[in-house]
Amino acid sequence: MLNFRNLTYLTKKGHNLRMQIFCKEQGISPEIEIDQWDEKLSGSHHYYLYADGALIAYARSYFQDGLIHLGRFCVAQPFRKNLIGSQFYNLIEAKLLKQKSGKIVLNAQVRVQHFYASLGFVAEGEGFLEAGIPHQRMSKSLVNS
Repeated sequence: MLNFRNLTYLTKKGHNLRMQIFCKEQGISPEIEIDQWDEKLSGSHHYYLYADGALIAYARSYFQDGLIHLGRFCVAQPFRKNLIGSQFYNLIEAKLLKQKSGKIVLNAQVRVQHFYASLGFVAEGEGFLEAGIPHQRMSKSLVNS
């Protein structure tokens, strides 16, 4: 059974999943993985997806300069490639739609850019390196109907 949660802070389980995926699997330095948007009063939202009590996916959003920034989107390795990522994103988008309309932006790792394109995101500008990994800025209009 899947359980979706939206909190205004990063939990220990969320921190651990991010460290596993971004630092251990991808080699990103822990010093740059955690930033000001992870602080309790930063105004960010943290999304968690649990399966049978275990955290299997995490993402974070914050509002800045009129844009909704989505990032740190990750799914635990055993749950990739079975539509969990798409289901998780759809839950996040539904939650965001209740809060406000606007443009969602994210920095997609190029190797998973196709995943975000399948969700309706469009590439913007030139690719760039972030934490030594090729990225592409992508966006999607979020319209409250």
